[in-house]
Amino acid sequence: MTTGNGTSRVRFGPYEADLQTQELWKSGIRLKLGGQPFGILTLLLGRPGELVSREELRSSLWSSETFVDFNHGLNAAMNKLRDCLNDSAEDPKYIETLPRRGYRFIASVETRVPVAVEPVASFSQPAPAPPHSPGPGEMPEPIGAMPQLGKSLVRPAFRWAGIFLVLLALLAAGMLHRGKPQFTAPEGTTILGNAALSAVGPVFSPDGQLIALRVERDTGHPAGIYVSDPQSGDLLQKTNDASDGSPTWSPDGQNLAFVRSGSNGRAIYLLPLKGGAERMLTVLGGESSQNDLDWSPDGRSIAFTGTTPGGSSPLYAGSLASEDRPALTAPTGKDQDWGPAYAPDGKRLAFVRTREADHSENVFLVAPGHGSAEQLTFGGGHIQGPPAWTSDGRWILYSSTQSGEARLWRVPSAGGSAEIVAGVSTPSWHPTTPRAGGSLLAYESALGESSIWRMNVSPLDQDRGSVVISALGSNEGPQLSPNGRKLAFMSNRAGSMEIWISDPDGSYPLKLTSLDGCGSPRWSPDSRSIVFDSIHTGSPAAYVVGVDGGEPRPVAEGNWETYVPSWSHDGKWIYFASDRGGDFVWKTAAGGGGKPVRVTQHPSFGAQESPDGKTLYFASSRYPLPEIWQIPVAGGPETLVSPLLRPESWAGWVVTEKGFYFLAPGGEGSTTIAYFNPQEGSTRLVARLSGNAFWLSASGDGKAIWYNQRQEAQSVILVKRDFH
Repeated sequence: MTTGNGTSRVRFGPYEADLQTQELWKSGIRLKLGGQPFGILTLLLGRPGELVSREELRSSLWSSETFVDFNHGLNAAMNKLRDCLNDSAEDPKYIETLPRRGYRFIASVETRVPVAVEPVASFSQPAPAPPHSPGPGEMPEPIGAMPQLGKSLVRPAFRWAGIFLVLLALLAAGMLHRGKPQFTAPEGTTILGNAALSAVGPVFSPDGQLIALRVERDTGHPAGIYVSDPQSGDLLQKTNDASDGSPTWSPDGQNLAFVRSGSNGRAIYLLPLKGGAERMLTVLGGESSQNDLDWSPDGRSIAFTGTTPGGSSPLYAGSLASEDRPALTAPTGKDQDWGPAYAPDGKRLAFVRTREADHSENVFLVAPGHGSAEQLTFGGGHIQGPPAWTSDGRWILYSSTQSGEARLWRVPSAGGSAEIVAGVSTPSWHPTTPRAGGSLLAYESALGESSIWRMNVSPLDQDRGSVVISALGSNEGPQLSPNGRKLAFMSNRAGSMEIWISDPDGSYPLKLTSLDGCGSPRWSPDSRSIVFDSIHTGSPAAYVVGVDGGEPRPVAEGNWETYVPSWSHDGKWIYFASDRGGDFVWKTAAGGGGKPVRVTQHPSFGAQESPDGKTLYFASSRYPLPEIWQIPVAGGPETLVSPLLRPESWAGWVVTEKGFYFLAPGGEGSTTIAYFNPQEGSTRLVARLSGNAFWLSASGDGKAIWYNQRQEAQSVILVKRDFH
């Protein structure tokens, strides 16, 4: 894509984007942004000041090749783009949200001829000319730099000539005895179909015997709407149009209604399941991207989202016997109502309302045609997919990001406090239960892999690193104990993300917590305890658990969010980041008691003490490419360590006895590991990773480092059989 003057370079604020090469820089530093987030930026920059609708984004950037449903994928991509631009939906500087319609780029944009920009860092080692000219902010590769780390230890190519070499590599790395990576779903939960199936929008039939769903991309299965038996996982294709979605069952289970999008807009279609041709029921006007439907229990109408001339989006009931389309809700201004869900008795309707004023999303309840809507939830996150009722009508299930990651919650339909649904994988969204009863729950989740690797850096590994944690699922946040005997990490291999420990080579793993959502483990100086954060109570808080097990105890309690705790060198204090009074680092007595003490004056996140206990280092923010600052533990001014020390994330750096290791952008979706020497004020390249990494840690002496490598995730449907 090029601009009107023939150049592909666009500048806005401190940012510069090359729309041809898909590179983005901030003040000469290249940022890591690609794929769909950069595609969104490209479309917005191509039409500054104009609405780019969600449908345009979908048709341009999402297709039948996508792994997850559009709404979830767009929200995730937009969040990543905003994080990269340090922008927010509530107070936008660059991207304005037009609820349920799309987005608009609001900053001034100028185009320019490309010019050379100085690299982000100069390496202390001399380097030959690279095989290509480095782009702005790109690290040149020094002599002796390691080649790219491959994924062969995680995903070996299945060719007979390579299998023998792979086995040798696994034996050399000590990996073969741990067997093939496996994903363990929560107790009583199974993956619908198979792990290769990319399916979205599950809806139980009224009796719970079948599930209707949309397949987006799957080897051997074209896109369209399918019906599956949750017992066997067998699939039966019902439609073959890639735009079909949002299926809903008739009360007798004999028909499916769904939405089909085409050049003439959106329309609701009816499909008899026992034979007969599909037929169009009604055309849906407007540009709403919310296509969720629900069939009323009396079988007379189907609820859907429509639009008004004033810009709001009420819910309507489309009659199956006439042209009547009475409004079910009455949002004010340009508020958007979506995700209709009838109660089992049909007397009430749950739905999601997005307010234009603050973009908040919460679950509401209304008696169709009888009064105003009642707000049920008051969370601060976004709702992911439509809500669902339990068969007894007592609870309403929904997915929200109010605790950071999309999780399933439930709220009493009679009103009351919401609570997290236990025993469910994370992330999770789009819950569904059978209307007629039973103990079944189905929902969407993202199934992917993130493995933990180890690399010796003094001297450099000759085998270019090795996998130590490879169970299917997310395995992240590795931390070696001070005595070198155990590795702590977080993993969702057993369903929810919990704290685990293992031997340093990954053998003998042991789960320490069962709190339905934990992360960021850090060791105590005596290697006997681990401090971590958890959303067990709904809001992030810090806990301590002993390596011998036992009940985790909370620290730094209160009505604030508490993140990424870590121990002081002497074990007397626990540092943590908190939003109390702003984003700062605080500390509290490790043994409990006393009031937390604020440590930093500048915005700060993810603090860690130096090995000698004299200096506290911290990231300047939780957003990409933070600066690393320092403050004397005994007190003093806060100062920048060096402009050369710019990790990709707040978790992508670690201080050792002599210097810092950090993750830096490597270009084309890769990551590099670099080393910053504070005595020389220089950096050098340690290794180039072929995949993305977020977490980095090291032994105290700096001779070994641990990091995670992520592979692509896909949307799967999980069925829980013991739900109550």
